[in-house]
Amino acid sequence: NPGNGGFGGNATANAQFFNAANTQNIAVTATAIGGNGGDSIDGGFPGAGGTADAMASAVSGSGTVTVTANQIGGNGGNGAFGLTGSSGGPGAGSIMTNQVFGLTTGTLNLNQNATGGNGGQGSVGGMPGFGADAESDLNYVDGIASTLNATVTATGGNGGIGAGIPGNGGGYAGEPLSAHIMFASASA
Repeated sequence: NPGNGGFGGNATANAQFFNAANTQNIAVTATAIGGNGGDSIDGGFPGAGGTADAMASAVSGSGTVTVTANQIGGNGGNGAFGLTGSSGGPGAGSIMTNQVFGLTTGTLNLNQNATGGNGGQGSVGGMPGFGADAESDLNYVDGIASTLNATVTATGGNGGIGAGIPGNGGGYAGEPLSAHIMFASASA
């Protein structure tokens, strides 16, 4: 009997620091990683990857402040061969918009990283799963930091692997979908 894979669990991370009298260097990091979808059994449907949501912020009187948010979508489950082919599960997308924030009169480092989940492997006769989108948008205006550095990345998920046997073409390998990076309105 076919068995379906479960969906990957969703993940949320939120890290905060607030001390307007602080003069020491500080670093705040939030990392959320969505769970992987379960594999199917005997031609069932594999699970999709779980979503992730990460936010980080820090407020300090002075000193170097580094704020990092890493958001990684879960991978899709793999398809298993049965009476019919089973496709791979899709990876989870990762879209970030202004999910890092910091204030200091010293150096401010902002890092926002979005990664889409990978598609699952398709069994014989099934399509591989699609890699997921990633987008990372940061609009930030700062008037008090002595130096402002920002790193914004987006990495699309990889497409799943196709399988085939003689007389039956392998599945189409999914392509990584789009990755968007935008950084604007940064001033110090």
